[in-house]
Amino acid sequence: MQMVYTSKPAFDAWEKLGNPGWNWENMLPYLRKFHSHHNPGPAEATNEILNMSNQDDALKSSEGPVQTSFSETGEIEKAWYESWGKIMKDLKYEGSDIGGLAHPSSIDPKTRTRSSATSAYYTADVSSRPNLRVVTGALVSKIVLDKKDGEVVATGVQFVSNSGKEIIVKATREIILSAGTMKSP
Repeated sequence: MQMVYTSKPAFDAWEKLGNPGWNWENMLPYLRKFHSHHNPGPAEATNEILNMSNQDDALKSSEGPVQTSFSETGEIEKAWYESWGKIMKDLKYEGSDIGGLAHPSSIDPKTRTRSSATSAYYTADVSSRPNLRVVTGALVSKIVLDKKDGEVVATGVQFVSNSGKEIIVKATREIILSAGTMKSP
C-alpha cells in the first residue's frame, strides 16, 4: 500500500529508449493529478525520519482523489533511515533517487483506511454509467496493436475471464493500462 514512484532518471530513460513524451516533465502532472498528499503534523515522530530520507517534493500534490500519508513510525524505522544515511554518506553519494527512501502509504489519514483507485474513482455515480462495465478477476494477456497511418496504435485488450474464456475488447478512443499487484487496478 505504498506509493513508490519511478525516479526522474528512469522516466527520462523511457523517452531515450524511443518513447517520445514519456519523460519526467510530461509525466509529472499526471503523477500529481491522481493523489493528494498529507504531511505529518508538526509534532509527529514521522517528521524526524522524513528529514533523514530522500524525497522528491515535486510529487507532493493536493490535486487528486487518492489520499496518501506517512505511517506512524518508531525507533526501528528511525534506525533504518539513520543506517541508510550513513551508508550513502560513506559512499559519498549526493543523489536523490536512491538511499533511505520514505514512501507515503495509500492511507487516508482522516479515516485510517486504504485509499485506492476504487474508493477514489469508482463512486455510485460512476458505477451507474451505462457505458462502463467493471470486470474483476480477469487476467490481461495482451494489448491488441494495429497499424494506423504508419504508427502502431493500441486498439483493444485481450484477457482471460474467471471462467477461462479468452475475450477481446476493442476500444474506440484509447487504452489505459494501469498495472498493479494483488487487488490493485
